[in-house]
Amino acid sequence: TGKTIQALDKAINLASQNKRVLYLCFNKLLSEYLKNHISKNYSGENLVVDSIHSWFYKIIDEANLLNKINDYTGDKFIFFSEVFPSVYMDSILEIDIEPFDVIIIDEAQDILSSNYIDAIDLTLKGGIDKGRWHFFIDPLQDIFRGTDEKILQRLIGYGCAQFDLTVNCRNTKEIAITTSIYSGLNISSENALEGGICQTKFV
Repeated sequence: TGKTIQALDKAINLASQNKRVLYLCFNKLLSEYLKNHISKNYSGENLVVDSIHSWFYKIIDEANLLNKINDYTGDKFIFFSEVFPSVYMDSILEIDIEPFDVIIIDEAQDILSSNYIDAIDLTLKGGIDKGRWHFFIDPLQDIFRGTDEKILQRLIGYGCAQFDLTVNCRNTKEIAITTSIYSGLNISSENALEGGICQTKFV
């Protein structure tokens, strides 16, 4: 539906109002693309864009606690779901960084677990309870089992405003149908906009 475009627009607008904004996403390639976009279209210093794991790593490195994650040899799922955010929280307390005025999370469905929300809570001025945050979520893209329904209910319990994006502004109906044919998957074209003829390239 164009969540990333809306999230980035929100981040730039808030940063332009002299708010310190941290924009985090799950996908590293997306974060690199957004950093490049920001460097060309925004000249201020109030906006930090990164993938959540790269941001965690940077803060852990600043706190000289990299050994706590580099020496870990256990289960990978436990590492990313528990160890990594836990060491990040230790690092935040160690170096006492200034909390951000606003945190924007894109692809939030991949990190809606108690450990990640607690980590974000420490990073945000006023915390999740009283701070300003914007989470952009697509439940259909939760391929890493990142959404804990209890956490979702916790966030809703804070009285946040919720908006459902119902119009597909990224993929047209023709793209959805063509993708379904080639992939064999049922790609929904419901509420998708009409578009031009698809051009398919095989690589």
